Amino acid sequence: MYHKLTPLLPNYPLLLPDFRGWGSSTDPSNDPIQYSITQLASDVENLIHHLKITDFVLVGHSMGGKVTQLIASHQPAGLKALILLASAPTTPLHLPPDMKEQQIHAYDSIKSVEFVIRNVLNSPTSPLSDDEIHHIAVGSVSGNPAAKIAWLKYGLCEEDVSADIGKIKVPVLVVAAAEDRVETVKRVVGRLGVDRAEMVVIEGSGHLLPLEAPDHIAKRVKEFLDRVLA
Repeated sequence: MYHKLTPLLPNYPLLLPDFRGWGSSTDPSNDPIQYSITQLASDVENLIHHLKITDFVLVGHSMGGKVTQLIASHQPAGLKALILLASAPTTPLHLPPDMKEQQIHAYDSIKSVEFVIRNVLNSPTSPLSDDEIHHIAVGSVSGNPAAKIAWLKYGLCEEDVSADIGKIKVPVLVVAAAEDRVETVKRVVGRLGVDRAEMVVIEGSGHLLPLEAPDHIAKRVKEFLDRVLA
């Protein structure tokens, strides 16, 4: 997800862990509760502690944004700022039964994931090639089955971490995509409840901001960090 963005931020040491059950991370359980937002946040906090990282900025995209907001609400020592890219809401998303059923099967096959990318996640003018879309789809279907269930059950529909968000005390950059059909600009603005948050909107991009608009994201991140870390 970040392979286009990371080369554009050469002056920042970056750590990009895969959530449990996804990518190169292990699958510790077949119980979906073990892949909840709370558990994912705990994993990242434990990693930061294990690596003895003393000064850091959290960046989260989509569901990762929900995870990083929960971590930031715990006010971990060393946290300097929070950056949210097309972030998922901290409250549950109430889906109609038919849409919920569609989401349950959205990641059943490479073909179904490619359909979601082209018709839901991408902007109409997305620069992503067919090969890039296929690569994303392959990674999505390879996730642990329990992790896929948890993404919908806990990540989207049930787990509510909004009560903790007021505890976030660091500067926050909220980046929304003008063509995002998942987290629309209107919805993002409507739930900006974090003190010291600033918001920017990237024109012409859909939900996959780090892939569709890496140059714009890098520019905004550099400007933000130059201010808050000065």
